[in-house]
Amino acid sequence: AARADQEGVKNEIKKLQDKNTDQMREAKTMHDELLEQRQKQESLENRLEDKTAALIELVGRLKDELKEEGDKHKKLLEDLKDEGAKHKDLEQLLKDEGDKTKMLENRLEKMSEKFEKLCNTISEPAEID
Repeated sequence: AARADQEGVKNEIKKLQDKNTDQMREAKTMHDELLEQRQKQESLENRLEDKTAALIELVGRLKDELKEEGDKHKKLLEDLKDEGAKHKDLEQLLKDEGDKTKMLENRLEKMSEKFEKLCNTISEPAEID
């Protein structure tokens, strides 16, 4: 009877050892899966950091390019204003020259009339007293 009890206890210990071994294998598998998940997560975090850094750099470059384009636009507007001012100055000069030309034409016309009168006076026969 003692021997049968001893065999029963040995079998019970064997079952417990087998169960413990299975649980250890399961725990190891879970541990390995957890490590694998952690590595994947770290890899994704690293990729995210890289992409974020690249995005920040791209945004910085775009901001610089946008500022350059804004500066060019501002310069073109200033140039356009300057050209507009020059155009107005030229229009005024042209108007002034037109006024001078009209004045000279009027003077020329008056002088032509005087010259014509003078010519008429000269060509008329002198009256003899």
